[in-house]
Amino acid sequence: MQSAAATYWSTHTGYAMNWFQFCAPYINERVTGDANLPPTLWALSRAGKAKHLLEIGCLDGRKIAAKLERGLIERGSGVDIAADAITRGRAAYPQIDLSVCDLNAPNLPAETYDVIVANGVLHHIESIDACVEALYGALMPGGWLFASEFTGPRRYEYTDEEVAAIHAGQAMLPEALQGEPFAPEMLAPKLRADPSESVSTDIIEPTLRRVFDEVTAIPFGGNVLQRALTKDFFDGFDGENAAHIAALERLIAFDKKMSARSTSSHHCYFIARKL
Repeated sequence: MQSAAATYWSTHTGYAMNWFQFCAPYINERVTGDANLPPTLWALSRAGKAKHLLEIGCLDGRKIAAKLERGLIERGSGVDIAADAITRGRAAYPQIDLSVCDLNAPNLPAETYDVIVANGVLHHIESIDACVEALYGALMPGGWLFASEFTGPRRYEYTDEEVAAIHAGQAMLPEALQGEPFAPEMLAPKLRADPSESVSTDIIEPTLRRVFDEVTAIPFGGNVLQRALTKDFFDGFDGENAAHIAALERLIAFDKKMSARSTSSHHCYFIARKL
C-alpha cells in the first residue's frame, strides 16, 4: 500500500483545485469564527511563535517555507512519504530540514517540536495508532498538534442519503456549473491509484483522544460541497457573476444545514495538546 501511495504523491507537484479554494470564508468562519482568518494562522497564533515546527505530509515543503518567510515560525522541518517531492523540496528550500518518512512506522526524534501541523494527512495512515503516538512523543511538553482532516466516508463509501444530498446541492447551481451527477464510483480511479486514501477517517478522533491530553474537534462540514463542486464549477465559476455568487451562497447554506443534520461532519479541524 505505502509503495503505491508514495508513487502517487511523488507525481503530484502541486495542490489540486478543490472546494477549499472557493469556500475559504465559510471554512474559516466555522473553524476560527472569522471569515478572513484561516485555520492554520489562527492555530499558530494560539500556540505563539513556533520555535520548531514539523509538518507531516509536507510534499515539497513550500507551505513550511511560506511560514518561515512570513516570520510565523523560527525553524521548520517536514516529512513525507513521497521521495521525489522531498528531493524537489530540498533543492528549492534548503533552509528547511526535509526527510522521507512512512508515517505508518515513523521514526521521529523525541520531544523536538513545539508545533506539528498535519493537513489532510492522518486519514491516509493505516497504522494511525503508531503514527499518533509518534507525533505525541515528538512534541515537547506543552506542544500542539493542528490537523485539518477528512472525516467522511471511509474509502469513499457514501450512503444513498449522502449521495442524494450531493445531487440536491448540484441542482442548486446553474446548469453549466453542475457537472455530471455525483456517483461514488467516479472516485474509483483515485482509490486505485492511492490505496491509502481515506483508510482511517472514522478513527482519527478517537485515536487522538486516546493519546493526547487535550483534544478539541471543530467540525466544518463539506458533506455536500466537496462533491457538489466539480471541475465544471472550478472552470466556469465567475466571481463577478451575481447569479454564480448567489448559487454558491445557497449551496454553502445547504451544506451547513445538511452537515448539521448528519451524524458526522465530513471535515474536522483538530487541536490536540501534550501537557
